[in-house]
Amino acid sequence: MKKIRASIKSIYTERPSEKFLKKEDSWTVILLGGILSIPLVRLIIKLKIKIHPNVITILTIPFAFLAATSFAYGKLVLGAIFFFLNFTLDCTDGKLARLTNTTSEFGKKL
Repeated sequence: MKKIRASIKSIYTERPSEKFLKKEDSWTVILLGGILSIPLVRLIIKLKIKIHPNVITILTIPFAFLAATSFAYGKLVLGAIFFFLNFTLDCTDGKLARLTNTTSEFGKKL
């Protein structure tokens, strides 16, 4: 059990050379967004996938549209799933930008 706990802690803890958390992050970003976004960012970096954070931001748009449409038609569970995917990708782009030092004013506004 200690090995599993240590493994999970190593995924979610910033290493000395990393800076993906910011002081202004709300508890929803840390607890809900970090569940998948932190491991996803680590996977993108480990696999050396060349993707700009703004591309990930643009990928959130269809999920937001699908969430809104699902909610409008009363498909609440489906809407919640799409919203969570949208939120996770939104958290992922910021963390990836901070880790790869590709932050920009345009990215903040996007």
